[in-house]
Amino acid sequence: MTYNSKKAVMRMLVSAIVVICYVVYALGGNAPLSNDLAAWALRLLTYVGISIVGHIIAAIIFEIVMVIGITIKEETRDEGVIKRIVKSVTKVDERDKLIELKSSQVGFICCGGGVLLMLVMLAADLPTIWALHGLVATGYLGSLLEGLLKINYYERGLN
Repeated sequence: MTYNSKKAVMRMLVSAIVVICYVVYALGGNAPLSNDLAAWALRLLTYVGISIVGHIIAAIIFEIVMVIGITIKEETRDEGVIKRIVKSVTKVDERDKLIELKSSQVGFICCGGGVLLMLVMLAADLPTIWALHGLVATGYLGSLLEGLLKINYYERGLN
C-alpha cells in the first residue's frame, strides 16, 4: 500500500471515530432536546473542532511512524539517506494533484447533495434536527467516498 493510500486510510479512520463519538452522543441521554437547535449547533461545532484537532494529531503521528518505519526498513541511521527517502515518498506530482481533484469532486457532490437533502427535508416539514443530521451524514459520506476513491486511484491507477 502506498504512502498516500495509508494516509487516506488514516484520515478515514479519524473521521469514522469522530462520527461514531457524535452518534453515541446524539443517541445518549446527555443530548439536547430535538427543538434546541442552538445547543445542537454548538455540539456540532465542538465536534468539528475535535475533528480538526484529531486530524492534525493523527497526521503528525502518521509522519513520525512513517519515518521510524523507513529507518527500520533501511537499517540505517544516516540522516541524509532518511531525508531523501522521506522526501521522495512524500513528493506531490501531477498524478497526485489529479487524484486529489477527482476524489474531492465526489466529496463536493455529496456535500451539495446533502444541502439539497436538507432543503427537501425542511420543505417536507420534517423536524429540523433530522435535516441537520442528514447534512452531517452526507458530509461524512462524502469524506468516506473521497478517501475510498483516493485509495482506489493510488492502488489501481487512473483510468
